[in-house]
Amino acid sequence: DIDIGELSVEWLKKRRDLCAKRPRPADFSFSDNSAITEYLNSLPKEMLEIEKARLIQVSNLKNYLCSSLMRMQYSGEIALKSGAKMSGTVMGNNNFFTIRPQNGQHQRLNWADIDVKQMAKFLEYFANMRLKAFGGETSKESEKQYEGAMDFIRIALLCDWYGDYDQTIEYVKKGISADSRVTSEAKKYIMY
Repeated sequence: DIDIGELSVEWLKKRRDLCAKRPRPADFSFSDNSAITEYLNSLPKEMLEIEKARLIQVSNLKNYLCSSLMRMQYSGEIALKSGAKMSGTVMGNNNFFTIRPQNGQHQRLNWADIDVKQMAKFLEYFANMRLKAFGGETSKESEKQYEGAMDFIRIALLCDWYGDYDQTIEYVKKGISADSRVTSEAKKYIMY
């Protein structure tokens, strides 16, 4: 059994050679089935099931974020791939997101305008909201806390999928710190 304490950037890099061909859509929409099929067909049989499970988790994150943005707004700074920084309230759907600054006209942007770090920040914002809203000791609150911690493991998966191993480690630690019960999920999805 692998110890979660062994997880490091170097550990991940040594084990991700076969993952270099992962489809990494710039807009976080995993809709190119031919690229996904080609990638999965290139994997050794022993890796196929866990990689499919990872893909399901990662490919659902954009939809999860969009549904969160429809219910609640994200407020804060947004870093674009171009290097520009904006701040304001963000709302979005699967096609685009809109930033509404406090003073000025709103701007519509494509998901491809942000990188994986910004996508992770959006998701982290909602993970923190879930943890703040539901942390507690009753069994129902405890289950919600677990789900909030799992959000961090899912963000770690996104970062791992896109090759940002520093962020992967950071989000695994945040998940385990929020609820140590997610350690087994971290091992399953990140350390297999």
